[in-house]
This record gives sequence, structure tokens and C-alpha cells, in this order.
Amino acid sequence: MKKLVLGSITLLGTLLLAGCGAGNKEAFQKEYDDQTKAASATFEMKLTDLSLESDDTNASIVSMVAAQLKDITISGDVAKDEKTNASETKMKIKALGKEIPITAIGKGEDTYISTDYIESVFEIMSSFTGETSKLDKDALNAIKGKFISTKDAMENLQPDKKTTQDVFNAEEQKKIQEFMNKEFKALDEKAYTKKDDTITLTFGKKEMVKVMEDYAKEFPKNAKDVDTKAIEKSFQSFEVKMSYDTKSHKGTTKIKIATKKEDDIPSMKIALTIDTTASDKKKTIKLPAKSEIISQEDLEKATAKVSTPAQTTKETTEISEEDFNEVLGILKEQSKSFTKEEIEEALKIYKDMDVFTDEQIKKLEEALGL
Repeated sequence: MKKLVLGSITLLGTLLLAGCGAGNKEAFQKEYDDQTKAASATFEMKLTDLSLESDDTNASIVSMVAAQLKDITISGDVAKDEKTNASETKMKIKALGKEIPITAIGKGEDTYISTDYIESVFEIMSSFTGETSKLDKDALNAIKGKFISTKDAMENLQPDKKTTQDVFNAEEQKKIQEFMNKEFKALDEKAYTKKDDTITLTFGKKEMVKVMEDYAKEFPKNAKDVDTKAIEKSFQSFEVKMSYDTKSHKGTTKIKIATKKEDDIPSMKIALTIDTTASDKKKTIKLPAKSEIISQEDLEKATAKVSTPAQTTKETTEISEEDFNEVLGILKEQSKSFTKEEIEEALKIYKDMDVFTDEQIKKLEEALGL
């Protein structure tokens, strides 16, 4: 189910961010067209709600992780150059007290992703596992400021298949925008409402499944991992509200998703908001030089050196004081959201991880009110 949720959100985000773009339908269509033609845009996505309901023994820790992820935000800007057919997407993902920078630069079928995100990803992984693997700064510096080709990466992941279409490049974004224009025109006039200067398009699971099915037919490579039938069966509810302010030309998209519980997979509720602002500000987009591009093989070799596996002795597996204080701060903020039983179960799991000192365990108990 997680794959279905992530796949559908990724697809939906691709469709919406591509538009960082008489009746209400026509007015909405015009505003969307104006935004898609803009030279650049800023965006911010906030996860406003995330909850998981599970009956298994890990329910408490799952709930605690979900509570921590509620603060996640993704912000950035996109720019395109119609003359050179180049595009650039810069974003920052803020989660668990860390910030992950992601930069994608593309032209035609070539898109390159900056490797600057790797250090933050390793730090977040370490905070989840409780391991205090020492990050090799030399290995990190060797790939800092470098770029990896998405085509190279996909060929390594799927050597027997053709590379998937790249949603980052300007040519592909233009095709998606044209596709969305057709979908908007096909929707019922009743789906569009207007209040003051704001025009809103609202559609649910039925309409979204139809959009996904049409998208899968027109862009089969992009949507190969999205099973629309499985989504329709697994999703309890699905609602999207896209709004444009015709005066400020700002866009707001609100998404609410609820999934059904299946076997040992917990039910899930997700709510997020995406704000976009289009601009006519033009930007010179520069592709990475050959010396700045590394192969997927070189990237894998470098990342293999970044972390040193933790040893089996207690001395080397103990969490650092800095990481512990970060965990302690999160627990203090979130502890009021959980029952005593959930807190006791979470503390038992932390003890079993064997990464905390006796003194740190006492501090955890005090912070959790035990």
C-alpha cells in the first residue's frame, strides 16, 4: 500500500507542479495556462496531517515516527528557458531537524541531479537506525558539487529496459501541461466554483483515477509503477482542491487521502498543501560541465565509503550525545500525543536497541514522564 500511496502522490505532484500553472471552467483554464507559460515559479509543500493506525506490536513506534514526520516541508523554485529548452528545479526538504537540498538541471532528454543531498540523507538514516556510523568527510567532499545523470542512474536500475521519461526536463513538462489542459476541459462545469477572486476545482477518487488512467495511456513509461485499479480499491477517500487567485495569481492545492487497512498493513491518512506563485522573472540556466558529472558507479563507490559500519561493542554502538539530545527534544514535544502504554512500549524498543547509556535511558524516562 505504501508504494501505491507514494506512487499516486508522486504522479499527482508531477501533474500539479507542471502547472506552477465566460464560466468558471474557462476562467480556471486561463489562469492555469498563464501559470504554465510563466518563466519561473516558487512552491512550498507542507504535510499538514499524517496518521497510521496499526494493531501490531510496533504501533506505538509507528505512531511516534508519524508524529515526527508531520513537520515535513518541501520548498523551492522552478525555472525554464523556452529558447534553450533548459529547466532547473531547486528544492529543500526539511524533516526530522534536517534539511535535504535537491537540485535538478535538464535540457532535452538529459537531466542531472546534484549529489549535495547525500550527507543529509545519511544523517537522517543514522537517526532512524540509532547507529552512530562515522561519516567519512573525505568521501563526502569527493562528490560534493558533483552531478549524476538520471539516464545513467535509470539504466543501472533497469538495464534491460529503456530509460523512463524524465519529468524534470522542459520538453516533458510541456507535454504534461498539454495533457492536463485536456483533462481540465473534460471535467464537468460543476467541479468549478468561484468565491470572490478565487476559482477552485474540486475532484475526488473517481475523477483522479480517470486522470491517472488517461495519463498511463499517454505516458506509459512515467506511470508504469502506478496501478490505478489497486489505488481505487485501496483508497477509502481521495480529494483534491486546486485554487487560483485571479488577482495575485497564486495557486493552492489541498490533497486529502485515506487508505483502507489491508491484512497487516495499517490504514493511513495524509493531508498536504502545495502553494505556488508564478513569475515572469527569467533565469540563465547553466548545465553542469563534464568535469562536474560522475557516473553511477563512481557515486556508489563514494557512498560506500561515507559510512563505517558500527562495531558490535557497546562502546561503538552508543548514540552520540548530540544525536541523543535531538531525539530527546523530539520526544519531549511529542510525548503528550501518546498514551502511557504507547510510551512504555516505545521505551522498551529503545532499550532493546542497545544504543543508549544507562544515564540516557534515565533521561528518556524523565522526559516521557515514567
